[in-house]
Amino acid sequence: MLTPPVTTDRSDWSPTRNAKLSITVRGKDMASIYLLEWPAMVITVVAAWMVASERKFNRNWGFWLFLVSNALWIIWGVDDHAYGLICLQISLAGINIRGTYKNRVVQRHR
Repeated sequence: MLTPPVTTDRSDWSPTRNAKLSITVRGKDMASIYLLEWPAMVITVVAAWMVASERKFNRNWGFWLFLVSNALWIIWGVDDHAYGLICLQISLAGINIRGTYKNRVVQRHR
């Protein structure tokens, strides 16, 4: 496990720049942004389940849930500097927007 170098110089520390809302989980301080990871995962799984539904109503809600999960993953990725994840989620959001549109077009033509 890599550990950052220890420094006693605090001249660059500022409460506004270095402040992060954190909570303690099992004795470890965690930034609250990491709590987005699990809701994003659950929403993604539920959305996939709903998109696979034969009911148009469920499919439509599945695409909207996917868009919510895309937003959550993007927020999480920005904080973690996960630029590949951010690009993936933007691409998937475009596909989900297309899916909501195509689901509505299919509904109108039937």
